Amino acid sequence: MKEGTLGDFGFWNEDRWMQSIPWRRRWFAWEKAMVSDLAKEIEGKNLYKVNDDEWYWRNNETQEYTIKSAYRKLMFENSAHEGFIYDILWKTKGV
Repeated sequence: MKEGTLGDFGFWNEDRWMQSIPWRRRWFAWEKAMVSDLAKEIEGKNLYKVNDDEWYWRNNETQEYTIKSAYRKLMFENSAHEGFIYDILWKTKGV
């Protein structure tokens, strides 16, 4: 399956979500590490029928995603590019 929603990649077993990802092909050797990382990332994450879905952006106090908050996260993660140039770029008006 090339695209899909979460509901396309699993099923409910009573009140617990069971992952079932149908891969379209065998993995190339260089992709196996990425698949393993994905499995580790979703392992232990449980979905429950009784809870509403919610999204949170953990990188600002309001937990709402904004371009500015993403920019600040990237700016602080990439210490090689810290400095005034980011402040100048942020204030530049788009074309």
